[in-house]
Amino acid sequence: MRNSAPEPHATMLTGHDPKRPAHKSFRWRRSFWTYLQERRQRLLALFSLATILLGGLLYLLFSPDAGRLVWAGSIAVALVPLSYSVLRSVLRGDVGVDVIALVSMGGSLLLGEYLAGAVIALMLSGGNALEGAAVRRARRDRSPGLPQLPFGHLGGTHSLTRGMRLLR
Repeated sequence: MRNSAPEPHATMLTGHDPKRPAHKSFRWRRSFWTYLQERRQRLLALFSLATILLGGLLYLLFSPDAGRLVWAGSIAVALVPLSYSVLRSVLRGDVGVDVIALVSMGGSLLLGEYLAGAVIALMLSGGNALEGAAVRRARRDRSPGLPQLPFGHLGGTHSLTRGMRLLR
C-alpha cells in the first residue's frame, strides 16, 4: 500500500503540496511575477519612453530641474537590470554592447546629461524588447518537423549556433 504523504522533493521544491490546490493569492502573486518577468524588457522600454516624455513636459512647462530629476530617475531604474545582465555576461566571458551602454549611462549621470542617458536607456531597452519579441516569435513559428540547419561544422562558438541553441 502506498503512503499518502506527498513526495518530499515536490514539497521542498515548490513550497506547497501538489495534491492540495494553491491558495488564490499565491496563484495571483505567482502569475503577476511571471507576467512581469515575461514582459520585463517591453515594460522597461515603455517606462523609459514615458519618463522621457514626462521629463520633457516638466522641463518645458514647469521647472527644468523637475524634468532633469525625472530623467535621472529613469537612468537609475534602467541601470539596475542592465548592471545585473552585464555582470552575468562578464562572468561568462561574453562582453558586448551592453557594457558600452552601461558606461555611457553611468557617465551621463556623472556629467549631468540626464536626457542623453535616458535616450540611451530607451534605445537599449527598446532593442532588447525587439530582440525578445523576435526570439519568442521564432520559437512559436518553429515547427518540430523542420530539419536541423547545417551549422554543426562551425563548432559551438559561432554566433549562429548560439542563436540556434536558443530556439531549441
